[in-house]
Amino acid sequence: MEMVIATAVLAGSGVALFSLIGQATQLAQKAEQRTVALQMAQSTLDEFIATRSDAESEMEGSFESDPRWRYKIELSDVEANGDGESKLKRIVVSIYRSTESGTPSADNTDSAVVSLVRWIGAAKPMSTVSSDALDLP
Repeated sequence: MEMVIATAVLAGSGVALFSLIGQATQLAQKAEQRTVALQMAQSTLDEFIATRSDAESEMEGSFESDPRWRYKIELSDVEANGDGESKLKRIVVSIYRSTESGTPSADNTDSAVVSLVRWIGAAKPMSTVSSDALDLP
């Protein structure tokens, strides 16, 4: 009888241990996925700022290196307090992951794996300079 109870306790602790190992594996994969998404978001944000393509307020695409990853860039003006013109722009880069078949994964259909937000100074439009304002020899 003692042998049966000891075996049952051992089996129960084995099941609990394997369950914990499975959970730890899933959490490690999720952490790795978020780390990759964060690197992609930072790279996309840096590239967007470097090119300063203010033409579109929203852009979407996928990465050539891994088409399962998609990005969305949203550019918007930050409202100024008062009657002044907005001097800041808000950039949001969101990274999404699709499944192997290309459809959005069930656990993140509506939410991004990671989103980065940055505020930058709005680009000032170049004013036309009159020729008499220049002191040319």
